[in-house]
Formats: sequence, structure tokens, C-alpha cells
Amino acid sequence: LAGLYLQESRFADAERVYWTLYEESEDISRKISWAGSLANVAAQSGRMEPLIEQFEERRRTNRASIAPLLAIAEIRRRDNDYEGRREALMEATRLRPEDLKLLHEIARIEEQEGDWEGALDTLRTALPLDKTGATRERMALLQLRYGDEETAYRQILDLSDGRMDADAVLGLADAMIGRSGWDRAARFLEGNLARFPDDYRLVYLLAVARAEDAQTDAARELFLQLLTWEAEIAKPKAGSNANQTAIVEARKEWLAKMPEDVEDLIDSDGYRYYAFQYREALRQGRVRYSNYAGMPGGSMGLVKAPASLKEARGFAKAHLIRLSQELDDDGRDALAASMRDRGVKSAEILLKLPFSEQYWEQNQPFPAELLDEYPDHLGLWADAVLWQLNAVQRAPGGIDAELMVRCYEKFRESHSELAFAAAVYAAASGAEEGAALLKRALAEVRPAKEPAQQAIYAVQYGVGGRSPFSGDQRTLLPDDLRRELVGLMREWRAAALAPGADEKKRKAMNSPNAFSFYDTYGWGLRELEDPAPWLEYLDGELDRFAKLSRENPGAFPPGMTWLMRQMSWINQNRPLVAKLEFPLLDLPDFPANVLIHFVAIPDYGRAPEPLNAEVLAPRIDAVKNPFLRAMLAHAVGDEARLGGEIEALLAEGAKQGGSDAARNLFAAAYYSSVKDEPGRAFELLDEIRMRPMGKDIRRRIDAAIVALARESDDAAADSKGDGKAGEPSPLVKAGREAALRLRYGMLSPRHRGELVAVLTDLGLETEADRLAAKAAPQSSGSSRSYAVSYTGTAQGLDDRVKQMLAGGKNEEATRLSVQSLRNALKPIAAGTGNVQVDWETLNFMNYLRGQNALMDSVEKEFDPGADVASAKPEALFEWGAFRELNGQLPEALEAYRAGLDALGD
Repeated sequence: LAGLYLQESRFADAERVYWTLYEESEDISRKISWAGSLANVAAQSGRMEPLIEQFEERRRTNRASIAPLLAIAEIRRRDNDYEGRREALMEATRLRPEDLKLLHEIARIEEQEGDWEGALDTLRTALPLDKTGATRERMALLQLRYGDEETAYRQILDLSDGRMDADAVLGLADAMIGRSGWDRAARFLEGNLARFPDDYRLVYLLAVARAEDAQTDAARELFLQLLTWEAEIAKPKAGSNANQTAIVEARKEWLAKMPEDVEDLIDSDGYRYYAFQYREALRQGRVRYSNYAGMPGGSMGLVKAPASLKEARGFAKAHLIRLSQELDDDGRDALAASMRDRGVKSAEILLKLPFSEQYWEQNQPFPAELLDEYPDHLGLWADAVLWQLNAVQRAPGGIDAELMVRCYEKFRESHSELAFAAAVYAAASGAEEGAALLKRALAEVRPAKEPAQQAIYAVQYGVGGRSPFSGDQRTLLPDDLRRELVGLMREWRAAALAPGADEKKRKAMNSPNAFSFYDTYGWGLRELEDPAPWLEYLDGELDRFAKLSRENPGAFPPGMTWLMRQMSWINQNRPLVAKLEFPLLDLPDFPANVLIHFVAIPDYGRAPEPLNAEVLAPRIDAVKNPFLRAMLAHAVGDEARLGGEIEALLAEGAKQGGSDAARNLFAAAYYSSVKDEPGRAFELLDEIRMRPMGKDIRRRIDAAIVALARESDDAAADSKGDGKAGEPSPLVKAGREAALRLRYGMLSPRHRGELVAVLTDLGLETEADRLAAKAAPQSSGSSRSYAVSYTGTAQGLDDRVKQMLAGGKNEEATRLSVQSLRNALKPIAAGTGNVQVDWETLNFMNYLRGQNALMDSVEKEFDPGADVASAKPEALFEWGAFRELNGQLPEALEAYRAGLDALGD
């Protein structure tokens, strides 16, 4: 209910609901969560200080309670106030001096904010309370990362009496590598191997340490051990990771259409990035630390620990290939024999191929002489085709057209799509025989409407394009053949999007819906001489986006969703306050795969290629989408038409509500700014602020108002106090208010510094000083920092339920559906649901709507029935969340209100 109030900008109502929930919660962690929700409301309404004062008053009236202090700490966290947060937590420890968990949390915050010495002091306070050794472990890690190494090693020796688990050993060894080198870490690991005989992670890290310490013989023996290791220690997580499952399934499908023995040659490619990531990090001075907590875990340390036995074998294989580069022929033959004895069938060939630590750095030509040495090894011939993609991404001239002709003949009968890929690469080289081969291949082995991955990738490369994400991959393919391949992509895409298309294939990572395909297809169309197919594509994507947004957000193709996430990340890392542009990069509720054709992407090097105005201008009238017409008019320099289209958007926006109206007003405001009409731009932005919207868009609007105020003629005069007498101009006043609102909400260190400068420019020096003072103190020790992030999803539920229904297991399908939804609905009903979780739950709800019998069974499990008065508040909130996700907003509000009434009782 409070979330709905926030969307409608009813801040007082949302605050009232959250205060009720805070008061009724007995669990301290829930109280902290509701305090955070109150902070979110205060940040949007500009009432953070009054909220803090309310909790300070509670603290004064109840000095024995820890709850107000923890609530203040949470609010300070949301307010980016490190010192205020730490002070509140330290005060809480005075009330509960023996709360070890609280002291550990304070130390974690201090280290995270760069104050490692403060963290060490806090842990010293905690030390007498801890009987487990965990505090000593944390202190040793801090000393090892930032402080005195010898002190750290003495503490580590004190811990080496059986109190450390394997994760702690890994974390300490990894920190030793970053600070002291490989030998000390290796000796520490060797001393702990006997305690964890089944843990291949320790063996792997020891092997890496020995290899880097030039003890290559010992390293090779350890890596060879891992090839035949049998004990698996990784425990499967509850629920499958659908993204990972999709990748595995896509790989299986791909390998099924490839020669049987190709996997033995290429499977190490995918492991190289993680296996050798630490070498690149050390070269660049980037050291990341991790506590290696949990399995599969330890993925973000300096050296990535393998998360499974399969990964350990893959990492070991990659390292053995690298180590073989140092051997003479006899030594390499001996190593190949050892690897072959341990299950690597093609080890001899594998060690003869050119090697690079990262597969995309492979720019050496494929050794064609190996095909003469192993003429019947089809996996090697397939590798020759796949090899071209790595080399040619840098220079089409690197393609061996003659070799591709040989591969085409080798695979024409047995593996037609691999033969087609060879023909595309040959043609992309610019060689005459390559173009002739592709024309022949289009007639002889043209792929079907559901192509294999190798054909998709080859065609994507052949089409090329100048996408800001895929890079300038303009190949030497003749234009007539490029048109043929774009036409082929159109066929594949139409089949993938057809109503009867296999849903699993629709979502597959290697399908025509994948990002790379979407990206290449759009840019390939853009570069055709006739713009009609490109305009049709853009219009169609806008229609698709609008339809799916309304009806089924969970059905967005991967090509759309990946780019939307990428653009969201880019916008988060842009300056907080920047000069307004048109078209705007962060246009809300607009498909990113259309937007990138008109805007320059920061950090990607260049703007889109200019369009041919003479050819394109007469075609704009045929475009259906009015927003697209406006962007096209701008792209071809037709300012008169652009102004008319913007006015039409404003008129249309006046009739609309929701995101369409906000988007149109947003764009018009940016356009007005570009046209040097800041007053008009401010009026439009101020009008949008009065509308219901999410907090992210609200912050964008505030940032835009600040940018206008900062650039206005009277901003400098007002900031110095030597401008016009009296009140500042309305624009500067609004800019100041917006800048103050921007203080509340998560601010990166860069954005915090930027906002300090903005506040100063607008004459708010006192507030600027306060914001600067909130930043964490800089440690006097090492400036080395660490970063750890954990992400997870619970996707693929619909696939599992479908399998149960297909097997007649209706009760099991209902039970799984209810259990999964109940887990997801708890945080949503509480107002703390993660967006990613909500999105995936919505996906499943969309599936349920098409399963009437199953939906009825599931709904009965959530419905409190007629006896609402006796229902528990939690059950009513859960029922409300279920109805909300099902699109039944009036019924959801009714359930939420009933839950609040039950709380009141």
C-alpha cells in the first residue's frame, strides 16, 4: 500500500503506513527495515532532517532502548552520512557492550568506508567477547590487507590450531598473495591441506602459487591431480539459476551440431578469463579481496577459486596449456601423454595450438599445417573455422580465405552450418574466392529458420556494423552479400518472434533474440542504402516495447533486456548533474535498442554515424511513432519539423497519464534547454514533478533542474551575493531545492563530490560543507580497497512447473508454485522486495494467467476467504501482494487496508 502511495506522490500517506509497520514490529531487524523505508519517503519529500529528529526524540525519551539508535544508523546510511551512522552504532554498543554481532557490523562498515584502523580498534573491543576466533581472523585480514604484515602472520599462526575453516584459509592465502607474494601463501596453504583433504580449492590455489613462484614442476603435478579429482564439495543451491541453465542448454545444443571431438579443444577457452584474471589484475595494480564465504564462493578474490569440480578441472587444464609453452618438444609430449591419461583426449593437438591467456587476444593465424598432420580430426577442422572469429574482429584481412574454402568442402556434407560459417568468413575477408564461395553456400547450405549458433555468429560478423557496443566491425563483405545476410537475419528473427515459436528458444542466449543479434541486425539495417527496412524495424521495436510493457513485461526478448540493463548501468555511472541534451540518453520507458541509434554512448568512443539526410528526410512521414519522427527530424537537421513534433508530443502528453506523458514532457524540456529556453524547460520539468512517478525518474528531474539553474545567467551572481537584490530567481531557487533533495539517496563517492561542487556553485556553501563532512575519513594506511558483490536470481520456475504438469504431477506443481510465490511475496508485501525478484515473480504470474486450473489452485492457497476479520495481518499483506502482481489493484488495496486494520487491533 505504501509503495502505491509513493508512486502517486502521496508521501504523507506512505509515511503513515510505514510508521504503523515500524510501531507494530517486535523484531529489531524489521524495525530497522521500516526505518529505511521511512528514509526513502523522506528522501523523496525532502524531509530527512525532521525524520531524524523524530527518532532522536524517541531516543531521548527512552534511553534504554537500542531501536531508535539502530533506526538512526539506517537512516544515516541512506543519507550517505558515514560519521553519523558510525556514531549511532557506537552509541548502540554502549547500551549493549557485549553484542559481538553489532561490533563486527561496525567494523565491516568502517573497513568498507576506508577506515581500516577504526575497524581494527572496534575488533579489539570485540576480542574479549569472542570465543570462536572469528574476531582474530578479521583482525588478521585487516593487518594483512592494509597494516603490518608480521603482526598479521603472527595472528594467523595463532589461528592455525584448527579453528579456521577452509573459507578462512582461502581468504587469508589470497590476501597474502596480494600483499606478500606467492611463496608465503603457498607455505601457508601447504600447512592446511591435511585438514581439508577433499577441498580442491586449496589445491588449485596452491598450484597457482607454485606456478607463479617459478616452481613449475610442482605446479604441473598439482594441476594434473585436479584433472582426476573425484570429491565434489560444492553444494547445489536451492532452486536453479535459469541464466546458467540456459547457457548450459545452449552449449549442449551447439555441441550437438558440431563434430564430436571439438569440445576437447575449445572447452578451456571459456575458463581462461577467470583462470588468468589475477595476472591482469596484478599487471594493472587492481587487487580485490574476498572472505571466500560460502560455496560456490570466493569468486571475487585476487585469484578466483573454482566454484565446482568441473570448474576446477577447466581451470587446471587452462594452466597446464600455459605451462606447456615453457617446455621443449620432449617435455610437451610428456605433458600431453599425462593429460591424455587423465581424460584429455586431444591433449597432443591442444598443446600445439597457439596460446593466449584470454581467447579474445588470440590474433595469431590458425596453424593450417596441423590439418595436414591430423586430417581426420574433425574437431580440429571445426576449430579452424571458429578461430577466424577471434582474429578477424581486429582486421578482416586476418581471415585465411583459402583455409575457409578447404573447411567448406570438408563440412559441406556432414555439418552444413559450419560450412556456411566458413563461407561467410571467407567472403568477409574481401577475397574474390570468398565472395564466390558465399554465393555458392547461400544456394547449397543456406541455414534453416532455426539456425545453429555457429551460423548465427558468422552472419553477425559478416553483416558487421558500427554499434557503440559491438564496435566497428565493418567487414570487407560486398554490399550485395551484406544485404543477403541481413535478409537472412530478418527471416530468423521473424521465426523466433512468431506466435507459435518455441518459448524456450525464444529466451535462449544464442537465439535471434539475443543482444548481439539484435544489435548487429539493427545496425546492419541502418547501413543499407534503402532506409525503409531500418525505419520499419525501429517502428516495430517501439510497438513491441509498448505492448509488452502493458501486457507482459516478462516476455521482453533477451536482446532488449540486456541492453536496458546496460544502459541503466551507464546512466548510474554518468555525472549526477550534466548539461541537458536532445535526444536524452536516459529517456524513461523507451527501448534502449532504438535509442542507441540516435545518441552517443559515454565511454564507448563515438557517436552513431551521420544519417543520409537527403535519402531519409522524405521517408519520415511514413514513420508511425511520433517520438521516433521527432528523433529522426533532429538526426537529419530539420529543426522546423522537430519543433512541430515536440509540440505534438506535448499536446498528446496532455491527454495521457503515466510514463508516456512523463517521457514526452521530459523530452520537450530537454529540447527547450537545447534551444536556449531554460525558463520553458524548467516549467516543463516542474510540471512533471507534480506527477506520479518512481524515485529514479524523480531524481533525474531534480538533476535536470539543477543543471538548468547552474547554467543560468543569474546563478553565479546569486551564489556570490552580488546579483539582483532580494530573492534569487525562481530557477535558481528551484535548483537549490532540487540540489538539496539530491543529497538524500545513495550517492557514490564521485557523485557526492560532484554534488558538493554544485551546492557551492548555487550559493549553498554551508550545505556543501555538511555533505563533504559526511564522507568517510580517509585511512592513513594503504589506499588499497576491496569490493565484493553477491547477486542471485530465481528464474526458470515456469519451466519446472511445466515439466510437473506434463508428467501429471498437478499437486506437486501447485505446491512448488505456492512455495516459490510465498517466498517472493514476503519481501514484496513488506515493501522491501528486490526489483529483480519482483520482475521474475511477475514473469511467473504471467505464465499462471494462462493456466486456469493451476491458477485456481494457487489462488485458493493465498485467499483468506470470507473470514477476513480473523486473518493474520501477514496473510492479508501476502494476499494483497498476490492481487497486486496479478494486476488487481483495487482488490490489492482492499487487502492491504484489511491488513493495516488487523495490525491496529
